[in-house]
Amino acid sequence: MRVASFHQFNKSQYSINVIQQKQAKQQYQLATGKEFSKASENPIKAKQAEIIKQSIDKVEQYQKNVSDAKGIMETAVTTLQNTYQVLEKVNTEVLKAQNGTYNESDMQTIAMVIDNSIEQVVSAANTTHLNRYIFSGEKILTKPYDFDGSTLTYNGNSNDVTIQVSPYVNTTVLSSGDKFFTKTIEDLITIRDQIKAGDRTGLEESYKELQKNMDNTLNQVATIGVSMDGLNVVDEGFIAQKNNLEARRSDAEDIDFTQVIVEYSATQQTYQATLKATSMMFDSSILNYI
Repeated sequence: MRVASFHQFNKSQYSINVIQQKQAKQQYQLATGKEFSKASENPIKAKQAEIIKQSIDKVEQYQKNVSDAKGIMETAVTTLQNTYQVLEKVNTEVLKAQNGTYNESDMQTIAMVIDNSIEQVVSAANTTHLNRYIFSGEKILTKPYDFDGSTLTYNGNSNDVTIQVSPYVNTTVLSSGDKFFTKTIEDLITIRDQIKAGDRTGLEESYKELQKNMDNTLNQVATIGVSMDGLNVVDEGFIAQKNNLEARRSDAEDIDFTQVIVEYSATQQTYQATLKATSMMFDSSILNYI
């Protein structure tokens, strides 16, 4: 009888330990919302969650690339729009200079306005985004333009910089200023010098080039705008893709709170009942030794 009681007591203790382990797991689940803490507890679901997490990481990296690209493009658009406004002012001054009623003093004053406009456009061409020059081509740490008042020097290269914004799409984010700003600034220098010299005949041809540069500026703004619209579409796709992946990861990792709460409550009741039964059996076994 005594041996049987002792054996029964050991079985009860084992049952209590099992229940406590189950309680600990359920408490972890309720605290974290996750079904398992170690991959060994559910290797299949753990592997699924790992693969989904890797996919989410890739999507998030592409989203970061899209955000970076949009930031650079927004800076470029603002810069070009400001440049266009400067060119509009130059356009007005050139029309004045072409008017034969202006004397030499007036022409020198207009030339000073143009000179200031040149400085503004050079400054725009040297714009940075997050400490990177956006019109230096691949030489993003090199200031693209130096201007000493008469000579313009381009220090970048002619290669654009692209960012991969999806597995199959690269978009240009850093452009070579040599494709746009160099001619624009050099034409402004020519206009300034012609005004200083009173060369109204030469100014007529330069005025035509100014119109082309203004049109080119607007075209650049429009081109970047189209690219930004495309990035918005790509980003919306990534948001939907990430939401879908998060839902799948939740299915693999997360618990059903209602179900676990019910199970935890049942485990608690079982635990209390087992403790009570073990206590009663222990009291009864002690009496056998008296």
